[in-house]
Amino acid sequence: MNTEYRQFFPWTGFPARSIAVAAFALIIALFWPGELIGIFGMVSLLLYLKKVSSRWGDTRPFKIFAVGIAIRFFFLILFAVISAIKGKTFTLFGDSSLSFRSADVALQVFYGTRDFYSQGSSLMPGIYGYTIYHWINGALYLIAGYSPFLLKLVNVVASCLAAWIVYLISFRVTAHRTVSAWVMGLCTFWPSNMLWSIDFLKEPMIQFYVTVIIYLFVDMIVRRKWINLLLLGLIWYPIGHFRDGFQWVILATLLISSLLFIPRRLAVGIFIIFTLAIAGFIKMGPTNIKNRFDNFQERVIGAQIGFITTGGSYYVFLPDRFRNPVGKKAPLTVKEMLTSYLKAIYYYLGTPRPYARLSLNKLPALPQMIIWYLMLILFLPAGVLYLLQYRWREAGVVLVFLAVATSAVALFTANEGTAFRHRDVLTPFYFIPITIGMFNIRGWLAEKYRRLLSVSAQVTGAPETHPFS
Repeated sequence: MNTEYRQFFPWTGFPARSIAVAAFALIIALFWPGELIGIFGMVSLLLYLKKVSSRWGDTRPFKIFAVGIAIRFFFLILFAVISAIKGKTFTLFGDSSLSFRSADVALQVFYGTRDFYSQGSSLMPGIYGYTIYHWINGALYLIAGYSPFLLKLVNVVASCLAAWIVYLISFRVTAHRTVSAWVMGLCTFWPSNMLWSIDFLKEPMIQFYVTVIIYLFVDMIVRRKWINLLLLGLIWYPIGHFRDGFQWVILATLLISSLLFIPRRLAVGIFIIFTLAIAGFIKMGPTNIKNRFDNFQERVIGAQIGFITTGGSYYVFLPDRFRNPVGKKAPLTVKEMLTSYLKAIYYYLGTPRPYARLSLNKLPALPQMIIWYLMLILFLPAGVLYLLQYRWREAGVVLVFLAVATSAVALFTANEGTAFRHRDVLTPFYFIPITIGMFNIRGWLAEKYRRLLSVSAQVTGAPETHPFS
């Protein structure tokens, strides 16, 4: 008789490890279901994107995405430890705390333990801080269990996915994977972009939403996927529930881009827009146009004065007579409106200005702003000119979006911190012409250097060496 003892479960080898991992996951699921769901979803996404990147024959997008997730994940763990020590959710900014409080209130409303109408606060449309994003976060709590860590993780993944989609946009525009990888790297590792994502501000989600819209349009133009027009018609409007009024910026971008770039020739698109503009002018008439312009002025002035009177804003692009909000002021003249517009663009793109009222809380942004100024001055013009000359149809919607969104948002923003944060919804698209300009200038310098070496070799008889080759 065989009396050898046999274990019911083999406690060595792969089956044992699988059982141990399953048991560990079950324990985590019992105590931290939201965290487990978030991490499982993130790992699944990483595995999928690794396959996609391998299929392209270019592993750089996956590596950039994975490193971006890893850096942000480190800070999520650090903040979770600090939160556990403090006994409350740790945040860096007041708006982050507001987002967490609003998600908590939304969960209570979903459970029916809180009266939305009497105690809804920032969940009420028109109240400061209102956004549909709070309701979405409350729904995540309801589905996955209460977990501020999960909400931050979703934000982090949205930030890195926005960079991934910008890679796709760049590749559709340039057909150059190295340029696209550089654009993605700038988006992923841009310090302020990382900051908003780890502290649970809504910029990453808006970035993700906008990049999807722009990608669908670029993909439609490049690959003639006209069904994307239907998708764009369905998804442009809800972004207004993330940022008030932003749906009209997106609509203007899509309409102008459709008229300009769906026709194969640019001249045809310009003729269509010119004709529609003349028809609109005739239909509305001079009086109606003047009333609309005056109404627009009043909205800009009202927003600017609101920022002046609430403090925290030192830059003002309106004429000096508007600095004192008391009394009714005469409307802006055409010259004043043009000057105010240019100053608004300057402030919006240049804030926070390290050379104006430099303080300790501004100091961390100083290196990024210096790099940003250099990129705007040295590389942006070259990149825009290249796109207009060689890739105007593929890149058209990107340039139109930058022109429309920068103009619209700059005129309704006058607070330094707000402009700094809101601008990062646009910076991923600025990085496309900036990177193209950087590569073109590098190539131009390399060619000049080769010619210099060639001339020098002819004069001295020495062999040529090409360090850039």
